[in-house]
Amino acid sequence: DTNIIIDWVGQRAPYFENAEKVIDLCGERNIKACVAAHSITNLFYILRKEMDFEKRKQILNCISGFAKIIQIDSKKLINSVENPGFTDRRLFANGMRKRVSGRLYSNKKSEGFY
Repeated sequence: DTNIIIDWVGQRAPYFENAEKVIDLCGERNIKACVAAHSITNLFYILRKEMDFEKRKQILNCISGFAKIIQIDSKKLINSVENPGFTDRRLFANGMRKRVSGRLYSNKKSEGFY
């Protein structure tokens, strides 16, 4: 989830501590991380208010070191959106070639865990 990365980078309370644990687990290869390609471009844009170009580039390079960047093609996107049970989770899962075993959220009201 993009918010977990923002929580980590921005050290946002009250989520930073948990976000850091998740990122550490990814870095140690205890869990496999996937980040949607559109999240990378969104992060680059969102972080522009807080960081200069070089710092944002370093962070995105760091993310690509511990996470697989995945793409969602137009067919999968359309199939997901046309499904009556459309959620961002379904969109994410449809973008994966391999089975997604779980999804992390920084919002406790969302499905998933964190």
